[in-house]
Amino acid sequence: MAGILAPGLEHTLETTVTDDMTASHVRLAGTGVLSTHAMMRLIELAAHACVQPFLAPGQSTVGTRIEVAHLAATPVGMRVRAVVRLGEVDRRRLRFQAEVFDELEKVGEGSNDRFIVDLDRSEARLREKMARWRGGEGARKSSPRRRRGTEVGISRGRGPSSANDANTRME
Repeated sequence: MAGILAPGLEHTLETTVTDDMTASHVRLAGTGVLSTHAMMRLIELAAHACVQPFLAPGQSTVGTRIEVAHLAATPVGMRVRAVVRLGEVDRRRLRFQAEVFDELEKVGEGSNDRFIVDLDRSEARLREKMARWRGGEGARKSSPRRRRGTEVGISRGRGPSSANDANTRME
């Protein structure tokens, strides 16, 4: 690592909520609202940016766990900011605490675990995996058997099963 990573590092990332950051199935007061997915992405981007300057060339971080409580709606056009604090460093494992605010109130909180990776090693592992996958080697052995209708995106009548099904009317 290029610098010393220690608990207490903090980073803030701010943006304006846009239509592509909204939950497509929720419109309140005639406008879209920040989706939990977009909030989580903002937290992850802030955590990554917090430590990247301290990493050696060829290193980065990847998310391994995220827990978020989405506390309030934030409409399109309002500014939103994620504040992350590095709370724990265990060799290559990093744990961040996060808070998210819009212009008026706290709208989210949670934690994000990240792992420091060597990009060359990670790329080599991914290339090897892709070669096995494309070649069919082990594809059938390693994939669990799926029952018909259990693929992502197929509704079982309990409500939408994916973002693409979110506008489907349920009788």
